Amino acid sequence: MLWRGLEIYFRGFVLLAAVLVFVSMPALGEVLADTAEPDMAYGVTAGLQGMDERMRVPVPEEAAASKGRAADSKALKNRAEAPESRKSENPKEKSKDKKSFWDRYFELGFSVAPGVSNSYFSLGSIFQEELVIDFNKMVSSKLLGRGLTVNSGLGTDFFLNLNMNKFKLGFFTDVDADVLACVDRDLFEFLANGNELDTPVNMGMGLGASVFASTGFDVRFKVGKWHFQASPSLYVPIVYVPYKSIVLTTVLGSDGSVSMSTSGSGNLYSALPVDAIVNSNGNFQFNGGDLMSQSGFDLGVTAMYRLLPALKVGGYVQGIPIVPSRVRHGFTYSLTAEFTGAPVLPSVVNNGTYNVNDPQFNASFTSVGQTRQTVLRPLRFGVLADWKPLSSDYLVLSGGLELRFLDTIVKNNAGSGFGYHVRLHSEIGPFIPYFETSFMDEIFTHTLGFNLNLRFVELQLGASLESHNFIKSFAATGAAVDLGLIFGF
Repeated sequence: MLWRGLEIYFRGFVLLAAVLVFVSMPALGEVLADTAEPDMAYGVTAGLQGMDERMRVPVPEEAAASKGRAADSKALKNRAEAPESRKSENPKEKSKDKKSFWDRYFELGFSVAPGVSNSYFSLGSIFQEELVIDFNKMVSSKLLGRGLTVNSGLGTDFFLNLNMNKFKLGFFTDVDADVLACVDRDLFEFLANGNELDTPVNMGMGLGASVFASTGFDVRFKVGKWHFQASPSLYVPIVYVPYKSIVLTTVLGSDGSVSMSTSGSGNLYSALPVDAIVNSNGNFQFNGGDLMSQSGFDLGVTAMYRLLPALKVGGYVQGIPIVPSRVRHGFTYSLTAEFTGAPVLPSVVNNGTYNVNDPQFNASFTSVGQTRQTVLRPLRFGVLADWKPLSSDYLVLSGGLELRFLDTIVKNNAGSGFGYHVRLHSEIGPFIPYFETSFMDEIFTHTLGFNLNLRFVELQLGASLESHNFIKSFAATGAAVDLGLIFGF
């Protein structure tokens, strides 16, 4: 019943979007007939954002929503989509401003954004010749929180944009990868303090991962004071591992005996025939038709309203599942291990030997066969605001709040989360510096970067500090780099 209700809701939302497009057709006709008049509705969304992109977050107008894991490479593409004239707006002025010299009508570009972070160790200490770990200090510090989290991500984006005055059309192809590993605090407490005799100690660790390839297009247009963006996208899960934990249990007996055991299971899904690839000995043949038959289709919709001459507000929904991906390849894995040792002191006193039972380890990997698994990208709801305190592009402050659902690779059985971002940028001719701080996809990120726009070529560069822990995000426990190039005229 719940899924049926969501299905009805999503269909209603799509129908509403279709009605909006239909209503706006006269305005679009006017746009195509009068391309000499520029639109002042779209501002510069400078730079790449620090994060994962596992889902495309909109960056309407100047408001650029960053991501947490795997840098949001699409923010660069949205930055490229027809920035508005640098002149400040006068609501009493009947005539419209001309396009700025820096604005392109056609552009082709790419971006890449790798990143890695953890929740405790600084990158400087990790790359030292000798890494010294004080477990007592770790467990006594509140910074460790519930455990150690390690994340790595990579976002890539290739795009082509056609920027009319009131109508923008863009095409994109992306690959976004994320890996998340967690080690529970209990393990570090055991290493620091040991355990009580005859008392089991449970220590958990887990892993989640995803690699999505997607392609689609963006359409942006204006109806009165409203600005709309629709982003349909076709996506394929290359690798999809829902987060699962394994538990290690150890017991130190009062007689000196020791026992350890662990068990866990999980699934790895893919649109690629991973079992055939593993057994192919390098002779595997790629089947594009099989890959596309497992693809999914989702939609993003954004709406912004010019509430005041210098203030826009709006919201978005991303990842609306029109047709979910249903992959039919992968493995179900199961792991068990057990180790036991005899009491230490009696063994040494009696015969000088220590008896250890043979360690037992079992692992099984079972192909999912033709069983299809539904894979959805995260569903995101957000609100946005975009303010020009000086009524010009010399100072632009933007921000947003987000709720996230169906995010199954994070350590959260509900798959939900909260996020925010705050961004400040300034347009000084061709030079556009920016600063952004955010909490997206469970990662705190602080980004400093700039755009250098020379009209026919544009360089975009950003550097980020990031971590799952807010305090440690300022201590270089993680870093990301966002690099992009745009060519056009």
